[in-house]
Amino acid sequence: MKRTLIVLLLANLILSACAPVSAPTPTTAPSATPLPTATTTPISTATPTSTPTPTPTATPTPIPTIQVGNLSVPDPRITNPELFNLTKPDAPIPQFVNAMKMAGIEITAEQVAQGITYKALKDKDGNPFVVACYNLDPSLFPEQYRDLAGPIPLMIAERGENVEWRWSRATPRKLMDISGKMIIGVFANPQYDRPESIFSDNFNALQIGAFSWDWVRRKGKDINLADFSLADKWVNFAIKNNMSVMNGNPLVYHHGLPDWLTKGNFSKDELTKIMTEHIETNVRRYVGKPITWQVLNEAVWYYQGHSGYSETIWYNTIGKEYVDIAFRSAREADPTARLIYNDFTNNVAGKGGEISGPKADVVFNFVEKLKKKGLVDGVGIQLHIFDPETAPSEEEIRNQIERYKKIGVDVYFTEVTFNIKPLINRGIPLREALIIQADFYRLLAKACATTEGCKAIYIGGLDDKDLSWPEPNTQALLFSERTPKLAFFGLTRGMMQSLIE
Repeated sequence: MKRTLIVLLLANLILSACAPVSAPTPTTAPSATPLPTATTTPISTATPTSTPTPTPTATPTPIPTIQVGNLSVPDPRITNPELFNLTKPDAPIPQFVNAMKMAGIEITAEQVAQGITYKALKDKDGNPFVVACYNLDPSLFPEQYRDLAGPIPLMIAERGENVEWRWSRATPRKLMDISGKMIIGVFANPQYDRPESIFSDNFNALQIGAFSWDWVRRKGKDINLADFSLADKWVNFAIKNNMSVMNGNPLVYHHGLPDWLTKGNFSKDELTKIMTEHIETNVRRYVGKPITWQVLNEAVWYYQGHSGYSETIWYNTIGKEYVDIAFRSAREADPTARLIYNDFTNNVAGKGGEISGPKADVVFNFVEKLKKKGLVDGVGIQLHIFDPETAPSEEEIRNQIERYKKIGVDVYFTEVTFNIKPLINRGIPLREALIIQADFYRLLAKACATTEGCKAIYIGGLDDKDLSWPEPNTQALLFSERTPKLAFFGLTRGMMQSLIE
């Protein structure tokens, strides 16, 4: 059996060796299986960007302040250095020093700058404001005028709409605007063919001279030819600068009338029509504007007879009823307008006028009758001081205001001037005359601002060189060559007194 098996195996081997070779069957190579190893999971990182290094915020430099009572206000020497400019002639301190020197008071700008003091006050609405003042040595003045020594306001700080403090000059306008005590105005003569900022900077009202008959109606009888071009210019200037207005030349007057009117030989009806047309045309043109109208001026001069009425074209042709007709025409033209009667026989003028006494009583009685008829709202008291010896006292001024207040009539001091020429002619030195003048403006401002019923003070012109009536070189006003005089600072001193006393 074994032998058989061996033979079979050999045969099989021989057959396998003779068979043809075939391609090998591909086999998958064994993959290398990596050993498990600990791998770190990659951390996702943002693409690097250029990040600016933050600049440290600069700490704002605090504005230096001064403490005035419980108020902390910006130091004007830092915030408003222009107000402390000691070399610029139109800066507040040099102007003050110049006014003092004109009055014989020697003081330097450096002394004023170093001697400034501050007072905290309340405005008309109860809000605080601050006044920078200077106090002069009282011994620099004659004893009776030592109220002028101070405090004299030079600068003023008030809060703006964004509650920031703002410093500015302490002008008559600024002091009265912020306190609401009274109107302070100035006469603008028609010779000023264009308004200037000096008016609006220093005053909050204008007496406009461009309403005079010989200006508005110079072209003739036809009312359609009336020329309001200059009047319009001044009224628009006033409104733009938030100023009130009074016509400096009354609607009915006996001076400054054109020849066609005075030489026209009109009948009563014709003249009445001319008068009423003139009044109505003026008043209606400015309805809604802040204008107080002088309807009549100097209608009663009791010493000239005619039952107290002066001899004028109006009285002589129409009769005394022209007064009522004139006021009624104005009232009908604008029922909301404020109407006043203006006269000089109720003031101290040195030439027939007095602020108390029989002449003033005549005017008072005249105005009282108009008030009872509902025709008048106020009285204009012309205060031309032709001779300082006739100037009223503070008490006389207050008494006059108070008696008109009792009948419901406001007082407007109009055409205010103080002539120092008689003092010079009597040998009084100019420096002393300027002090006397300044003290009058002081007491007038104080009396008006502290007495209920006093509505306004209107200075009779802007600059000494512009005033030629009643005579030239009277030096009667607040400015000389557009520079404030001691009278200017006397006025603001009186206003300051009304705020602190």
